[in-house]
Amino acid sequence: MLADQRSLWQKSWGLKLVACVLAVMSCWADAASFDCGKARGEAERAICADPTLSKIDEELAKQYKDALKLMGNGGARFNAFRANQAAWLKERARCGGTLPCLSELMKDRIDWMLSPLHQISGEYSSDRLSIVIVHNGNTHKPLVRIYGSRKPSDQTLMGSELQAKWVSAQANKLDGEDSVQVTPMWHAPHRALDGQCSALRLNFGSDGLLNLIVNPGCPLLKSSGGSQSLEFRFVKPDFMSASSPR
Repeated sequence: MLADQRSLWQKSWGLKLVACVLAVMSCWADAASFDCGKARGEAERAICADPTLSKIDEELAKQYKDALKLMGNGGARFNAFRANQAAWLKERARCGGTLPCLSELMKDRIDWMLSPLHQISGEYSSDRLSIVIVHNGNTHKPLVRIYGSRKPSDQTLMGSELQAKWVSAQANKLDGEDSVQVTPMWHAPHRALDGQCSALRLNFGSDGLLNLIVNPGCPLLKSSGGSQSLEFRFVKPDFMSASSPR
């Protein structure tokens, strides 16, 4: 009798233990933004094992997908942004299983994703001019440089703005597009443009297109038949990476 009871108790305990293990494995497998059953490296295994890191990783994955959607799911800027994310994942792997390093790096990356300036940073080219936009890490505002040729390396700097203004499409009542508003300082030998070209707009459309719109009376585009706008295409990114692992 006692032997039978012991056997039943052992079977019951064994079933409960298996159920608990399966439940833990299920939670572990559902953690993070990737399949934890296929986790590779110390960093991914640490993320799967820690609920807090798993939540941060899920939020990061959401912000990444949202950023890609804003870029139209295709084109040069889209591909460059994907390549930047792949490079960042290699950077994250350097943290290994160190939880504070992973947490700080992923939180920084989420902040990075939330800034549209990182997504539009890069070099844009037209048939005559080129524009470079960089996220100013000190002011968190766009730094804009305008060059007098299709490639910045071929021409001296015409004008620049260290603290241009970002205006989202929702807030842009004039054009309804994401825009950077520029009040440039013109450099020699283009200082004659001071006062004449004092309010430029860089509007961002789909497929990596940028439209430069100048204020009335600005002669910057005079060779374009009197047009007040000029279209630029995205050439290459100038993404500022998130913080490196400590």
